[in-house]
Amino acid sequence: MNLFRFYGESESKEKLENNLTKGLALCLKYDPSLLHSFIAEIDPLYSSITIPPQDSSFFDIGIQVPSNGLEGERVIAVSMTVDDYTSAQYDAVKKRLTKSPIIDLVITYADTVIICEIKPTNENCLAQLKNQVFSYKKNAKETFKSFSWKKVAALIEKVTNVNKSMGQPSHISSDYLDMLKGHFPMWHQISRLNELTIRTKNLQYNIEQRLIEVCSSLNEMELTDFKRRISFQLKWAMATELKIQTSEINGAICLEDIFIEFCFWAGDTKKQGHALFKGDYAQQLLFKKNMTIRNEAFSINSEPYIRVSSWQKGIAWFDNIKKEDYSLFNKSLFDKLAGRWRVKDWAKVDKLVSKFDLDWKEQSKWDDEVENSNRTQVDISMGVRTKLYVPFSTLRKAESKNNGLNIKLREILQAMNTEFGSIGG
Repeated sequence: MNLFRFYGESESKEKLENNLTKGLALCLKYDPSLLHSFIAEIDPLYSSITIPPQDSSFFDIGIQVPSNGLEGERVIAVSMTVDDYTSAQYDAVKKRLTKSPIIDLVITYADTVIICEIKPTNENCLAQLKNQVFSYKKNAKETFKSFSWKKVAALIEKVTNVNKSMGQPSHISSDYLDMLKGHFPMWHQISRLNELTIRTKNLQYNIEQRLIEVCSSLNEMELTDFKRRISFQLKWAMATELKIQTSEINGAICLEDIFIEFCFWAGDTKKQGHALFKGDYAQQLLFKKNMTIRNEAFSINSEPYIRVSSWQKGIAWFDNIKKEDYSLFNKSLFDKLAGRWRVKDWAKVDKLVSKFDLDWKEQSKWDDEVENSNRTQVDISMGVRTKLYVPFSTLRKAESKNNGLNIKLREILQAMNTEFGSIGG
């Protein structure tokens, strides 16, 4: 479990920005190596400061701090955005006057105050930062430092690796780094696909991170952390999540054995199910074998599943449905099965699902999660998990051309949107 990803957490950009700041503050507070390295990057005089042996009380780290509640003679103004800025740019900008400005992150020690304005985008924060310094001390002789997120991420990774090599890993910093790599892959050094070999360490991770990085740069793709799965949002009537991942690569002898899966879950909720089973499109999807994109055929595999949830959380799944029974997975069954079921009617659920497999309860953990629980109602949906398989070699070849991978991925995603996006709409 990652400390910085919570089940059911808000996926809003505002929430993500808040977690970004809070997470960094926690890392600095509980990882002394990172704290010292972080300050050393910002303060050129830090190495000359005498720090007491018990340094925990020497540093004070705060978030969302009013600018009028600080003390210290030296002020270092730090911009933390995607872009780098120069001191000349900071000096030239006019402060943005606001009453009682709140500072994102503050670090104080000795006679020094570090004021950080944090943005996970390329938004210019210099006017806002200058106003925070002015509100703190009107005649302050501040020093400016630009600390882009690429540099911050590189520093955290470097310190984390050193800590691990010394047998003193910080789980907080490691989890924070993983969160950054998931949400902001563009902040990290990632190998291009044509630079990878079958012997590359953590090959699957490297492939997926590169694909996420490139897809994130496409205007039509929005990255999200959906129930602890890094994926992309879909605006389809029948599906809202697209997961891009590699096929199982253990045992792969060469790169040609690897496929990239573009996976979505149609009908994962009853509302999506209405779109999926409208006109019995689920049947077409289940028996669809391939898809042609720019005169190149790609394989498709779809499998039906039944999902049981409680308060929007999946608690039981049944997907052991034989191909000869796919014809039963239709609108008629959807109308009878999908929706909310109360305890008095659970025997009817058993009768409807048993036509696929008499042992479905055991396979789906229905008894443990539903029948023998304290739950009095559950929601049932019927969905189809679909995977489009693209040979890794196809994307690797595209990567060898200038902007080739971006073009190829856009072609694939646009083709999928054309093929599936309007279904049930």
